[in-house]
Amino acid sequence: EIIKVDIDNKNIIFRNNKYYINSKKDFEFELDNTVKNKIVIINFKVNRSDLVRYIKIDDTLNMISTNTKDYFYGNDNILFNYVLYNTTDKYKIKVSSGQFIIDDINVYTIDYDDYIRFNDNIVNAKLDYNKTYGDNIYATIDVDDNSYLATTIPYDDNFSIYIDGKKSKLIKVNKAFIGSYITKGKHKIKIIYNNKYLFLGKVISLISLVLLIITYIIKKYVRKNSHKKSKFRD
Repeated sequence: EIIKVDIDNKNIIFRNNKYYINSKKDFEFELDNTVKNKIVIINFKVNRSDLVRYIKIDDTLNMISTNTKDYFYGNDNILFNYVLYNTTDKYKIKVSSGQFIIDDINVYTIDYDDYIRFNDNIVNAKLDYNKTYGDNIYATIDVDDNSYLATTIPYDDNFSIYIDGKKSKLIKVNKAFIGSYITKGKHKIKIIYNNKYLFLGKVISLISLVLLIITYIIKKYVRKNSHKKSKFRD
């Protein structure tokens, strides 16, 4: 749902559920803060442009760039994201110059007190740096109640999670990351990435090596026989 915000600025026009930006220079304006004591999450899309564009809300800056002669690094990102917590009466917004459109706007709020209470219930696992290496992660955790084990590792079916040596069901947590169910108490955690193509790659490499050796032996045998036949003719 598009939320229309009344913006008193000549460079911004709201039409057909979109904000049209048209300015020859960077400009700033303020918006009333009507959601104090809340965390505000905002995301929207900015249409493509041939110049770098940015929008800054308070201290959070988002930019968009493309492959032009002035910018060595290209950036195809068009989705701007903001997580804000403002206790003042105003949001300070700064917008770059240019002509572009903002649409597909989503705004979410989280009560700050609820966020604090939620964070108070989070228990951090202790990573075992001596055992953790490569595709293997080892940790310990002590949880006060039956809950979820959540990580910041992007979800992939090739991961396996072991709790106290037993394989646990892999689930997607927070919409994007690997996790599992965990029961109350102290536990040893092991996370392994099983590359299903690793064994196949080793087999192919071994076959290639064997074929190379066979080819070398055949060539050597043919060369030797050719040399013998040549001497016999002489």
